[in-house]
Amino acid sequence: MEWAYKATVKNVDRAGTVMLANRGLLCRAAHEKTGQMGEPSKAVAIGDVIHMYYTGVPGKTPEIGSFEVITKEKHPKPEVFGDRVPETAIYAVKDENLVLEVDNQGRYEQDWVLNQYTGWIIKKVGPARPYDAKMFRGQSTLVRLEPEVESATD
Repeated sequence: MEWAYKATVKNVDRAGTVMLANRGLLCRAAHEKTGQMGEPSKAVAIGDVIHMYYTGVPGKTPEIGSFEVITKEKHPKPEVFGDRVPETAIYAVKDENLVLEVDNQGRYEQDWVLNQYTGWIIKKVGPARPYDAKMFRGQSTLVRLEPEVESATD
């Protein structure tokens, strides 16, 4: 399955978002403020591809890249991650410096139930699909994408 994820200035800047993605983490809390598991957190699976964008920076293309969701065993530094959150592809971050090195203003929030940083472990697999604001409905930052249809050539 493929997803589109929109990062914004609410958390860290574009450079920090790109740096964290290139280090293999897309921060995402598994639980919402209510303590309930978020539906998007349960929907993304190991092997899915997330097309990542950063919006809100005039003059910059929003595409960051496409990333496959992987297990910690496939990450070059599996020791920085803890356990996988049950019913999700999200992992706890054991070494919080992974996040704090790019978020020196404390904008990323820890998971509301686990009280630690969490997210999908990712590896870059190529460029993101071209950005289209219509991908995102309302306030959504993560949406499922329809498969791209290959055009037939005669």
